[in-house]
Amino acid sequence: MRGARSSASPTTPRNSDICCGSSSMEIGRQLLSLNVLCADARTGRYYRADAPIDFAIVATLVRLSHKYQIDDVREAYLARMKTCFCTDVTAWDAVVCNHGSSAMTYHEEDAIAAVNIAQLTGEESMLPSALFTCCLLDTRFLLDSLFRLEGTDGCLSAEGITRCINARSALFQNVVSTVMELSDHVLATSVRRIHHLGDGCRGVFLSMRQQVLYLSPEMLLRDAFSSKANTMRALQMEGRLCEDCANCYCEAEQGRLSNFWARLPQILGIKTPKDWPRE
Repeated sequence: MRGARSSASPTTPRNSDICCGSSSMEIGRQLLSLNVLCADARTGRYYRADAPIDFAIVATLVRLSHKYQIDDVREAYLARMKTCFCTDVTAWDAVVCNHGSSAMTYHEEDAIAAVNIAQLTGEESMLPSALFTCCLLDTRFLLDSLFRLEGTDGCLSAEGITRCINARSALFQNVVSTVMELSDHVLATSVRRIHHLGDGCRGVFLSMRQQVLYLSPEMLLRDAFSSKANTMRALQMEGRLCEDCANCYCEAEQGRLSNFWARLPQILGIKTPKDWPRE
């Protein structure tokens, strides 16, 4: 693909080529090469392995390469997509914070296309994180997607929409219970430490319990798998939280987020992919 840019100017497949017996596979390869060249011309750059590409381009290349059975191209661009719709909760947290990965950028609305591509290509490992992202979308937007042209990137099936809406209540419950359990765990642990006499730590975790009750559902969902380790360390640096309580919280949080992430396919009502982490 890199070499294609430096070759002679591209031409579309001629009728004589088709009439003379050129296979649909070869025509597909030519069309895919043209698509890549045209996209390169718009962006003014090659699709280097170390440079992020917009989701829309990645999705187009995956669909074309899948249609024409160009496996190496399909796998290369599916790999980019899977850096965002991934199986690791720590990687997911970073993707959400950065609105993409080092290989691909995306918008939350792209999750509908990601669901369709995962089902098209059989990449089941993308489904949980893609469907979870659909849960973050506005309900009206989800419902409207049902009436978009079936088979297009913007159309989510009735089954997919139902899964997202049904999963939200379970996700809310898990988010709230996780915050409550973490704060209770740290407070109970701190009480057992003889040298722990300060009230500052207690105030921090009681405040966290109160805040989660007043956050909007949208905020709760967006932070469902986000680590608060950086916040804990910042509070520690400010002297508002002791090192023992900060360590206790961070260690407990990692385990609870991992278990919550492992249950995500079950919460969404889908089969757990074979390479998805287990509790």
